[in-house]
Amino acid sequence: MTSDLQTPSAAGRPRGHDFSQRPLTLVEARVLGTLMEKARTVPDSYPMSLNALVTGCNQKSSREPVMNLAEAQVLDALDTLLRSIWCWRAAATA
Repeated sequence: MTSDLQTPSAAGRPRGHDFSQRPLTLVEARVLGTLMEKARTVPDSYPMSLNALVTGCNQKSSREPVMNLAEAQVLDALDTLLRSIWCWRAAATA
C-alpha cells in the first residue's frame, strides 16, 4: 500500500512532504515562506530573481527571526526545495 505522500498528482508532482522524515531547515522555511508571501502580495514580481529572493529573505519587517542570509545559503535552500518538489523553476519567457 502506498501512502498519499508518494502518489503523484495529476501534474506528476507528489502531493505532500513527510515532515516526520525530514523537517524543513530554518533557511528552507524562510525561502519557501518568502516565495509564498511574494507570490500573494506582489505577483507581478514573478518569476523572482535570486537577488529579489535574498532581499525578501533578509527583510527586517514582519520577520521573526530576522536573518542575514548570503546568496549561497539561499541558493542551497532553493536547490533542496527544488529537489523535494516544494517549488519549481519557471520556464523562461521571451
